Amino acid sequence: MVRINFKNNWGSFRATYDSFSNLVELKKIKNSSAIREEHKLGSILDAFYEQKNYCLPEIKLIGTDFQKKVWSTIARIPHGKTMTYQEIANAINHPKAVRAVGTACKTNPIPFLIPCHRVVSTNNGIGNYFYGIGLKKLLLQKEGSLGR
Repeated sequence: MVRINFKNNWGSFRATYDSFSNLVELKKIKNSSAIREEHKLGSILDAFYEQKNYCLPEIKLIGTDFQKKVWSTIARIPHGKTMTYQEIANAINHPKAVRAVGTACKTNPIPFLIPCHRVVSTNNGIGNYFYGIGLKKLLLQKEGSLGR
């Protein structure tokens, strides 16, 4: 079992996965202080990335149809790979919606499951990241995809 606590715009959550990376429980935590010190980013990432290939658990995401298409495409980016904002816009048949793809990344409700850090700029730049460029670089380095 792997337990990941995370915060997003809707509050604090605890996700529990079995050894096959299947979501067992997704629970909203009422008291954000319940996220203990032992669940620092490093230990969360180590636990999450032990299995390089994982299946996105069945979670009902709330968003527009466009956002869901973007998130679904991002969820299929393999560990160690990246896609550009333009490639995602093309993949969902909205080639002129590059900025909207970036906005969908910014509103991603579960960034450790929908790996929007794997979305980079067309000019081989790292692009933006809601949680900061430093974290995005760390995640891409950990996956071996920095400098694609």
